Parts: sequence; structure tokens; C-alpha cells
Amino acid sequence: MPSDWRLGCRLQESEGEVTSANWLFTFHGRIGRGRWWMAFLVQLIVVVVGGFFAGLVTPTGPGGGPPADGANIPAVMIMVAAFAVATWISLATSVKRLHDLGVSGWWIVPLYLVSTAGSAISNAAPQSGGLEGMVLTLLGLVLTFGPIIYLGAVPGQAGDNRFGPDPRVEGRSADMSVSQDDAAPSAGGQGGRVESFSDAFRELHRQRDEGEISQDEFDRKKKQMLGI
Repeated sequence: MPSDWRLGCRLQESEGEVTSANWLFTFHGRIGRGRWWMAFLVQLIVVVVGGFFAGLVTPTGPGGGPPADGANIPAVMIMVAAFAVATWISLATSVKRLHDLGVSGWWIVPLYLVSTAGSAISNAAPQSGGLEGMVLTLLGLVLTFGPIIYLGAVPGQAGDNRFGPDPRVEGRSADMSVSQDDAAPSAGGQGGRVESFSDAFRELHRQRDEGEISQDEFDRKKKQMLGI
């Protein structure tokens, strides 16, 4: 019997699991903070590239003035498409980030409303002037960027939750291995190869839930598997 067994072969794509091919566009599963910020950058790139191509197809009017009515329709269509793609990515990745935090993806609705209200307050603040304007500006900034900080800075739940496997566990390399004495054995109490890190993590939860190992032993093994 080998002295250690490997964990973390490529996870099978299924409901609740996120792969490199679907993490930007699907609404199920979980992603961590790193991928959420990567998606935020992708959204900016999509909008900037859309603006670049819109500028290329926008004609100029006589003497360098604005184009005639209807002449910039292609540019408008390009920008609409770019914002549509960026909005979809924002919704999909934010929902998965909420899943990682252990809450329903529908919380994205109040978060977006709060951010939109913050932007509106910030835009209206300069009209007030004085102390009132400063207070409104600060309030607008808090409401605008609060949801972004919440999604991008708060760590997700450790371990599997009702929305899927822990993305930190999913990201482990297939070459990662742990000692047989310090890792959860496979089903039936026999040591052996586990096909995926996620399977091993579920097995560890099962052993804890069925009383095969204590909570302290569960916590120790989980920390070793996560490398913390």
C-alpha cells in the first residue's frame, strides 16, 4: 500500500462546479476573490476595446464636426454589444462570488440598487455645495464602492457549501499529495487514490458527520488539505 495518495485530479464539470471555460458566463457554482477581480478587469477591457472600435467606425461631419443624424449607428451598436457583454460577465461572476460567501445570488439585486443609488447621489452632490455637498459625496462613494469592496475583499466560506465545492480546493494542482496518516482515507476505510480533491473533501465531511472522526481531527485535516 503506498505511503501517500494523490488528490486533485481535474474536477468533472457538473452543476455547482466552475471550470476555466464557463466561469465568466454561468451563474452556478462559486468563485473566489481572485477570479472576481480578474472578471472585473475583463469587463473594463471589453468596454475599452468596444470604445476603440466604435471610434474607428464613427464618421466625422463636415469640417470635423459631429456626424449627420444616423451616421453613427454602427458605433452605437458596438458600444451596446460591449456593455451587454460586460454586464453579463458582471452579473454572472458577482452571483458566483455571492455563492462563495454563502448567500443567494439574488442578493445581487439590492447590491446593484445600492451602487446605482450611490452613483446618483454622487452626481447630485456638487449641486448642494458646502458641508451638505461633502456629506452627500462621501455617502455616494460609500454606497457606490461598498458592494465592490464586499464582493472583492470578503473571504468566502471554507469548505463546500450548498452552492458547490470550495474554489480554493478546486484550484489545487493534480500533483498535490498528502500523507496517508494525515489525510482522510477513501470510502470503506482503505487508503488509496482519490479521483479529485473535491471528492476527498466531501469524504472528510462525511466522516465528521457520521462520527468517524472528531471535530478537532476534522479541523486539523482540513487545514492540511487547504495548506493553511
